[in-house]
Amino acid sequence: MRRVFYTLCALLFVVVSTAFSVVDSPTVAYNEAGERVVKDSSSLSRRHLEAVRSLHVWKDTVRAERLWREIVAEDGNYAPALYNLSLLHRANLSEATPLAKRAYYADTTNKWYLDSYATMLFDSEEFDEALPLFKRLLAKDSHQTSTYYYLSCIYTNNEDIDSAISILDSAEVRMGPNVYLDRIKVELLISTHQYDRAISLGRRVVDDSPYDVDARLSLAATYERAKRDSLARATYEEAYLIDTTRLETIVELLDYNIRQGNLAEQFKWEGLILGHERVPLDVKLERMHAFMEGDFYRNNFFHVGGLLKVLVKHYPTDRDVVHLNTQYLCNGGMIDQATEYLRSHTYDANVTPEDFSLLVALNTTLEDQEALFSDVERGLALFPEDVQLIGIYSLLHHYSDDTKGAIRVLSDATKRLKKSEDLSYCWGRIGDLYHEIDNDKQAFKAYRKALDYNPENAEVLNNYAYFLSLRNEQLNKALAMSSLAIVLEADNYNYIDTHAWVLHCLGRNDEAKRYMRQALMLSQHGEASLLAHYGDILWALGEGFMADIYWQKAIDAGYDVDEMAEHIAQLKQDK
Repeated sequence: MRRVFYTLCALLFVVVSTAFSVVDSPTVAYNEAGERVVKDSSSLSRRHLEAVRSLHVWKDTVRAERLWREIVAEDGNYAPALYNLSLLHRANLSEATPLAKRAYYADTTNKWYLDSYATMLFDSEEFDEALPLFKRLLAKDSHQTSTYYYLSCIYTNNEDIDSAISILDSAEVRMGPNVYLDRIKVELLISTHQYDRAISLGRRVVDDSPYDVDARLSLAATYERAKRDSLARATYEEAYLIDTTRLETIVELLDYNIRQGNLAEQFKWEGLILGHERVPLDVKLERMHAFMEGDFYRNNFFHVGGLLKVLVKHYPTDRDVVHLNTQYLCNGGMIDQATEYLRSHTYDANVTPEDFSLLVALNTTLEDQEALFSDVERGLALFPEDVQLIGIYSLLHHYSDDTKGAIRVLSDATKRLKKSEDLSYCWGRIGDLYHEIDNDKQAFKAYRKALDYNPENAEVLNNYAYFLSLRNEQLNKALAMSSLAIVLEADNYNYIDTHAWVLHCLGRNDEAKRYMRQALMLSQHGEASLLAHYGDILWALGEGFMADIYWQKAIDAGYDVDEMAEHIAQLKQDK
């Protein structure tokens, strides 16, 4: 029975649509000889009905469009087909609007064609062309709400606010109050500072729709514009109480309190936004980061902490939230609490290697060596191939005067690591550690392995080149490696210093001087070793006075006085 009912409804639609758009009368045309020819439009009418049935009963859009295009090809002024084709392509105004125009001019008495064409012109923002059509439509039917809406919008676009308000007033006279149109009128009245009228109308809209949140928000905004702050605040809060879960209302209340400069209320509504399920976490984090910057953060530290608690409550194990809360505790000088908080979250199922790296940084601040080893070992048990944790574990041994243990940690790691870059890093660190215990043979062997895995490991290229230059060995190889290092990292002043020093060892001191000046300029702080090297290069160039100045600068920057004196004496003796 239901299927029969829907079929009957569809057929009824066909009959009605045909009744207002199809007239079965002969079509007059002229042939090439200029003779009058009468076409039988009943055939067009039947095909039009078949197209309507295809579309609305059988949902066959393709067949319907084909039939209508055949009709238009036969009779370019057949308005019903043109009209329906324009509706089919409504999403593409560039195609639909010309069809609607043709339908309208084929039958200017048809209200539906007029309405469709005018609306498409409006949507295309061709307001000047649309205005007279909507006026004509209003003359045909003065009880169509949309016509008043479009006319008011066109007048508003043309900055003729008085006419826009006037047309809406006429709608009320003819049809009585209309909540939809009243809202538009309120905004227009506010824009022209007619606050009393806007408030009166806004109250009426609220009375007619007491549970309409937008209507109440509009009235609250009107009170605010009229400087009636107590009424504005009360009305905003009434809007919130209608639906306390509505995000748009919460945002309105936040914006209102920002405009009012009410900081305590701002934090209240911001907290509701941060706890709202419709707001994505990344947006919440972005908002939270904005609060944790500059003077605002310092002046409202505890209020910001209250907001952060909302995120912690709703996302207790999210890593970004955990790190943000850790940062907050640290910024408040609560390092112990931050460390314990973060440590407790290293037992979460979604813990990451970065959590352990951050925990190490906190433990370092606390100088808790036992906790350092324990936390890193636990991290490595979970992430045995994380090269950052491996490097940290090696450093812990090194700083505990256990260099062999540091080398062993890295050597063991090379047996389980798979990525070439990770292996290159470990062998490079092994090389550095062997050099520190004066075993350059093993250091250079490790460096070669590091470069086998990654020939563009800039740190290894630099260190290998520098240590060769200190031994005055394989200087051309050292120069090639330092040259590549400064190409890979052009702004690294340590690498430029190494390159200059290798050139100095090769006797190319003019070039060395140029690179050392560049290194000093980039370093900005004037590191002692760079100043000492520059002094040596200047001495080699015969600029003894300037060399003495830079050697003294090196001492002032922290270079050992006795070591410098011995070095200078050796240089002068060699000369």
